[in-house]
Amino acid sequence: MDSILLGHANMGKDKVKNLYISVHADARDNVYANIYAFYNVSREIMKFIKFITISCVILGMSELINGFFCVDYGCQLYCKFQQKSKGYCVNDNCKCFF
Repeated sequence: MDSILLGHANMGKDKVKNLYISVHADARDNVYANIYAFYNVSREIMKFIKFITISCVILGMSELINGFFCVDYGCQLYCKFQQKSKGYCVNDNCKCFF
């Protein structure tokens, strides 16, 4: 398995139409976002959304994105990468615990 899904967001309602984001982490603890846009979105908007999405996972600030969904399995593995014993999705934020 190359990477794990930490969460995903569909921002189709408000600011950007038909945009799907998935956030992943790999075994080297690189967190990255895959962004799928179904109509032309400027590169600047994509960079901003990618930054916000990764910040949501790392800082637990998923309220910045409307409809971000944490994935428990991905959160648990991500917290293991962070050398924490447990990880849970709490209100769609990935929270790591000792």
